[in-house]
Amino acid sequence: LTAAKDFTWKRIGGNDATGLATFGLKWTSNSATYAIIKKDATKFVELDPKAWSTITNLEDLKKAVDAATDMTQWEKISVAKGQDYDYTLATIISEKYYLIHITKATVEVASVGTTITVTGAYKE
Repeated sequence: LTAAKDFTWKRIGGNDATGLATFGLKWTSNSATYAIIKKDATKFVELDPKAWSTITNLEDLKKAVDAATDMTQWEKISVAKGQDYDYTLATIISEKYYLIHITKATVEVASVGTTITVTGAYKE
C-alpha cells in the first residue's frame, strides 16, 4: 500500500459534500444526528479500527474487504458536534482498493448553514 495521504470531506449547508468521489462515496444528506455516507462504489465496508495499522499490503487489504459485509450507507459521524474518531473504512472502485481512516470531524454552525468537515488519511 502507499504511504498515508490526507483527505478532507466537506459539506456546507445542503450542498453535496466534496472529497468523497475518489473513494466511490457520496454525502448528499444527513439524518437528524449523523452524516449519511452512501456507497457509489463496487464495495463499501467498515473494518476493525486496528486494520488501519495492521493492514500493510494490498493482499491483506483485499482479504479484509472480501471478508467484510458490504454496506449501502454508513452513519457514525455526528452532525451536532465535532469530535475525534477512529473509524477504518474501505472501498473498491474501478477495481482499486482504498483503506480510509477517519480521525476527526468539525462542525461549524453559521447563518448560511452548517459546515461539517471530516478529515483523516487513506492508503491505496
